[in-house]
Amino acid sequence: MFPTRKELEHFPDPDESFYSSKLEKKEEEEFNYKKYGLFLQGILHRILIFQPLSEQIQIFQPETWNGMLNFIRDDEMLLPTGRLSWQEWQKEINSKIQEGSRIIYIRSLSGYEKNWLASRVPYQYQYATPPSDGLYIAQKSLYSESKYERGDGFRFLYNPGGTIWKYDLWEGYSSHERKKRISFTFYNSEVLNYDQISLEDIEFYINCRTERGNYLSMMPLLYKLKEMRLEELEREKLFVQLVVNRNKVSEEKVWELVDWWKYKNKWKRPIDKDDAKALRMIERKLL
Repeated sequence: MFPTRKELEHFPDPDESFYSSKLEKKEEEEFNYKKYGLFLQGILHRILIFQPLSEQIQIFQPETWNGMLNFIRDDEMLLPTGRLSWQEWQKEINSKIQEGSRIIYIRSLSGYEKNWLASRVPYQYQYATPPSDGLYIAQKSLYSESKYERGDGFRFLYNPGGTIWKYDLWEGYSSHERKKRISFTFYNSEVLNYDQISLEDIEFYINCRTERGNYLSMMPLLYKLKEMRLEELEREKLFVQLVVNRNKVSEEKVWELVDWWKYKNKWKRPIDKDDAKALRMIERKLL
């Protein structure tokens, strides 16, 4: 809503490299803050809860504030959290994405420029329905080893839906719902490496006030992720209790084997992908 002290004090030096571009960016930032100032001015003079004002406060004239207006910058003097910033953390866990990793994709983090989908899917599907938010399996990009590399070297498969029409010389036209999945190339900024994240991580970044500048990009991803992790955890609790009751072993040991079963293969999988097989293999490990 308003600039930090550092932003107020810093102004590009004419001798700096890229001076003109930095100056243009600075002027754009100032213009945005002025718009917010006009917005706050309207609140002060138009909302009844602030009326009547004993002084005619002008946002852009500090001498008119007379102690009635205070801009709180309580996050500028905070001690560091001791953890990575949102972008650094996202970059670190996503650097561990491999073929077979489970990733959570949020469409709102993608750009919507012209021909946005055409650059992500095979050419013939450029007008297909984009993928919905959800959990996918990362695969190597079709372009990852060519000069036409796109994205971060990975893709996932999804079914865009729709009706497929076919023509037969003898039977004429026929149709069926699309069953074949198509390839979608994603960027690491649009996803999180699902199996590298704990509920503790999620709660930390949801409640981290120093990351407020990233709320628009991180919150949709984090809340969707939290919902999915809790649902999966509930299913796993039932499975663990079953194994404990059948084999009279500690829950801690069973939880270790649940993680082993989920992550031991190249292609990561949840317990309910094949719970009967998981039960057989985990009980065999307990013997």
